[in-house]
Amino acid sequence: MHKRGNGARRHNYLSWSVCNRKVKMKIKEISKIEDALPLVWDVFCKYEAVNYPVQGEKAFWDAIHSEEYLQTLHGYGAYEGERLIGVIATRDEGRHIALFFVDGEYHRSGIGRRLWQAVLEDNISEAITVNSSIYAKEVYEHLGFEQTDTVRESDGIKYVPMKYIVSHARHADSKRCRPCVE
Repeated sequence: MHKRGNGARRHNYLSWSVCNRKVKMKIKEISKIEDALPLVWDVFCKYEAVNYPVQGEKAFWDAIHSEEYLQTLHGYGAYEGERLIGVIATRDEGRHIALFFVDGEYHRSGIGRRLWQAVLEDNISEAITVNSSIYAKEVYEHLGFEQTDTVRESDGIKYVPMKYIVSHARHADSKRCRPCVE
């Protein structure tokens, strides 16, 4: 399982400056991924949909509004006060990143990296995959992902298959990594 026992998660607080303004942010589990959809859709429309045909926009909208799909996700949010400013969600017990969006005002401020670290802290798999948008490919490369195939397209959505190999040494002592304890 990729979640902590009862779903409780300690809050990680960070402070830094963005555009000459002090930001205090906390990372915590999102109990209802539906609460993150306005942020997901807004960021998608501003940074990704501009490169998609109408068919791709519709396919993404349909996916994030499928109750069945949303029930498969486990997510973390970055909050400034009560405002959600970033989200990452995985499926397949943490083995695949399904959603990863940060409010444009906070791009390049470390929020994405902190969300990614929250996923890694709770992950027990050997590898994590993502079908990155063209826009986000460089972000994933900075996080340590490698491209595993050429650009693909499905339902009007172009994506880059990528993979991150989880370091066994990172959690060998915690007995969480199956290969490390076998």
